[in-house]
Amino acid sequence: MAEKYLILGTGASGLSAVRTIKKIKPSSDIYAAFSDDHPYSRMLIPYYLTSEITGEKLYDRNEKFLNDLGVKLLPGRKATKLFADTKRVEFDNGEIIGYDKLLIATGSVPVVPERWSSFERVVSLWDYHDVERFKGRLGSADEIVIIGSGFIGMIFANALYKIGKKITIIEKLDTVLPKMLPETAALMFREQLMNNGVTLVTGDAITEIDEKSDKITISTENGKEITGDMAVIAVGIKPNIDFLKSSGITIKDAIIVDKQLKTNDESIYAAGDIAECPALRENGNAIYPTWPAAVEHGEVAGSNMAGEKRDYLGGLLYNSVTFGTISAASFGRWNDTDAEIVRWKDPAKGRFIQFCIKNDIIIGASLLGDNDRIGIIKGLIGQGKKIAGDFLKNPSAFANEFLLSNYFAGNAYKG
Repeated sequence: MAEKYLILGTGASGLSAVRTIKKIKPSSDIYAAFSDDHPYSRMLIPYYLTSEITGEKLYDRNEKFLNDLGVKLLPGRKATKLFADTKRVEFDNGEIIGYDKLLIATGSVPVVPERWSSFERVVSLWDYHDVERFKGRLGSADEIVIIGSGFIGMIFANALYKIGKKITIIEKLDTVLPKMLPETAALMFREQLMNNGVTLVTGDAITEIDEKSDKITISTENGKEITGDMAVIAVGIKPNIDFLKSSGITIKDAIIVDKQLKTNDESIYAAGDIAECPALRENGNAIYPTWPAAVEHGEVAGSNMAGEKRDYLGGLLYNSVTFGTISAASFGRWNDTDAEIVRWKDPAKGRFIQFCIKNDIIIGASLLGDNDRIGIIKGLIGQGKKIAGDFLKNPSAFANEFLLSNYFAGNAYKG
């Protein structure tokens, strides 16, 4: 009798695991449960928001992919409890499904203060239903407030800017993209946002949101009142693992897994945003909430679930975001306070690179500009080669060797 695989979640990790299991065991019996009506890629939501793709395009490819592989789809089911001792999962509709091997790939959920969760004009845009509700009012909405200036907030700010909306961004910290850019680059990014007509409120926290029938008014600690037609909450995400309480699965910030993406239960694996896995060339574990990491997690977990041992060697934290023609990216430990710092900057062209160096190895970087050298920089950090010694002696030669010489005028500087 074929083993029964239950996959919770059909994002990048879930789909990658399904593909891998089917490749190793074509006749495997796979069930995929997900909370929405259709399996879709969250990365496409901004394009659906701006009507660059249709609702059908949002989910057609994933649904066809799973159907073609013979996966049994379980839509509209949210896991509410795991009975690891008897290998069963309970869902919000009361259904209980058993498994031989389980993959938890439920991803993240947005952090939304409870007092705002029932507002009609304040949404997180995290799922299809949020976007549908938002799009229904978008035609008559000219002014949009983005609460939070991190990666997610900037993605939706850019999407709404592209379709002609007036954007205001509120950030409680002093700089934009605080988890991606050092202060110098953040100030340069801020200036370019303002040059594109974006209103920025930084270093100020929200105290209250008042929702009227057609407007919202946001009050801040510093006494500002900001009005808009709608607001997007983008203040953070957290692992979607509340259903694992009392399950016996080891959890810290996320689900603890080993190099095979296996939990402390031999039949249960975890992948994606909810997995805390061994870090690359470091002691301890880390969470890698990025699409490339999610795909690799799914491949590793799926391979091990199907009986072919494969280790996850560790990931590289990486984020990239664009607003209009302005691009920013960060890699690895870009803000390591113990590292030696080398920077290039060209404010006239809106370009900046920062490298963090330890033991002659580049361990992290931040980039502002065209992002046409992202692959090179990402590769340098991922390889962990001892090249930074020559870099510090002659940064211009280093830049020429790795095709960065035309990116910036002048030499690098430390500090």
